[in-house]
Amino acid sequence: MNRYKGSILSATAAPTSGSAAVGIWTQTEAMQARQASSWPGYAPSAVEYLVVAGGGGGGGQVGGGGGAGGYRTATGFAVASGTALTVTVGGGGTAGVYITGGGGGAASVGGDGNPSVFSSITSTGGGGAGGYPQANATGRTGGSGGGGGSNTQAGGAGTTGQGFAGSLGPSALAGGSGGGAGAVGTTTAGGIGTSSAILPTFSGTGNIASTTVLTVTAITTGSIGPGVLVATATGIPASTYITEQLYGATGSSIANTTLSANATAVQASAQQTISVTSATGIVVGQLVAGNGAQVLNNNTPTPSVGIRADTYVTAIAGTTITISNSVLSTIASGTAVYFYTPGGTGAYTMSAAATATTTGVALTSSGQYFAGGGAGVSTSTTATDFYPGGAGGGGGGGNNASSTTKLVGQSGGANTGGGAGGSRDSNGGTGGSGIVVIRYADSYPLAASTTGSPTVTTAGGYRVYKFTGNGSITF
Repeated sequence: MNRYKGSILSATAAPTSGSAAVGIWTQTEAMQARQASSWPGYAPSAVEYLVVAGGGGGGGQVGGGGGAGGYRTATGFAVASGTALTVTVGGGGTAGVYITGGGGGAASVGGDGNPSVFSSITSTGGGGAGGYPQANATGRTGGSGGGGGSNTQAGGAGTTGQGFAGSLGPSALAGGSGGGAGAVGTTTAGGIGTSSAILPTFSGTGNIASTTVLTVTAITTGSIGPGVLVATATGIPASTYITEQLYGATGSSIANTTLSANATAVQASAQQTISVTSATGIVVGQLVAGNGAQVLNNNTPTPSVGIRADTYVTAIAGTTITISNSVLSTIASGTAVYFYTPGGTGAYTMSAAATATTTGVALTSSGQYFAGGGAGVSTSTTATDFYPGGAGGGGGGGNNASSTTKLVGQSGGANTGGGAGGSRDSNGGTGGSGIVVIRYADSYPLAASTTGSPTVTTAGGYRVYKFTGNGSITF
């Protein structure tokens, strides 16, 4: 027998935890256990939170952009030990529907986002966007308001303290843009979101080349994705943020397969699906792209991008995969498609072009934007032109190009609360899901229990709980 900590005579050491420490302990032993997050009755009395609701859906037919989900954050929120605090993460609003042959009315209006909740704090879902200019085609009220449909349909109002209003639809061929957490939507862009430093700081290494493309070659801490503010000692302008993930690095995919049938752009159904030869390893939430490149279509003699950046898996039924954005044009059966964990190494677009060409630059972040508004339809007939969504996951809008080349509304970013983009003669995008983040000083132990499988990180002097689905936390 040995004498272990706690003055227990035993063949094994006495265990301690956040709920029990049986024995007689010295102050040094107790302090060591506290530092190891393994000591009872020692929990934070207050925490910091970020609660972002789901973004509004984009309008169909000639639609506006969805409003961002409500954004609420504060420090000093009182919590009590032993009480389970509910966490609800709101889903994004449904897409406004295109009805073949014209018309649309209420069906073309995007759905409202769903609220997100932490204990007594509730953020309101983003307002759905207006659609075709008939009755009920105005933008809806929400955390941030949805953009109005075409023909000067009014935008929806935002909720005080959570977001801003959407804009009106400026003309017969253009929709208004949704409001964001940081500003109103305009007739040419979704309202900007608001940046938060509550999540652990990203750091890593990458390459820049005097363009808006950033190639991330290594990740040291944190994660990167749409809305993350990026910086380096030289070469990237101040306040630059990530707008989209283009693709994952070559060889880093979780799964890959080939299309078992042509993938053709969808207009008159609610979501885009692709058929694959095997769904092994594919899960909801993965980024859909090529192997170190974007997936191209089979246009000849010059193929172009077939699957839009920031396209993710939203549902799986056998070998039928539902993705978050419509394909841009027909992609041939047999084309290889790869599936990645979002936020890894690979290529991203930035909000501003780098001012130098450099490899191996040190990258850091100072926060991340959330709750950007979706953009409405642009009047442009150029296939690649569109109005941008607001920083913080806002989806880009569609345009008025020909039926075979036009862009359709982009879905809001997952777990950003971004509003979706509106479309012309197509369905709008789907609003981005929300997020709930809780953090407190790491001098306190881990929470006594959680449900819902949050991501738990200890970094920068904090313990951070990131919920992307429903659950609870008990201190």
